[in-house]
Amino acid sequence: MTVFDQYFTFWDAALIDESALEALIDLFADGAVVKSAQGEVSDVTVLKMGIKATLQNYVSMKHVWHTTQTDTGFRATWAVVHELKTGEMHAAVGMDLIELDGSGKIKFLEIIPEQNITKKI
Repeated sequence: MTVFDQYFTFWDAALIDESALEALIDLFADGAVVKSAQGEVSDVTVLKMGIKATLQNYVSMKHVWHTTQTDTGFRATWAVVHELKTGEMHAAVGMDLIELDGSGKIKFLEIIPEQNITKKI
């Protein structure tokens, strides 16, 4: 199982399992940089708070992905669907890039969403 396999599996499980959230955060090295459309974070505590805040918006979620190895780490092409507490469904597709440190922890993650759709159900 690659780090991306663990990452997406823990994301989905973290919605209902606090230990999965801890396992997700444990994938990151101290000082890891996470870059997304919302900006850049390099503090694991802030990252955990952001993930928890995001999860509070969802009733359910499911990721699917395909991972390939690159010269510097891994690339994942992904899709995700969320059922929001607002009664909407949200779907997104995109790509993530990660680089690992010497111990196999994520030292850099870039989240590159390509398309987002939200529909009232």
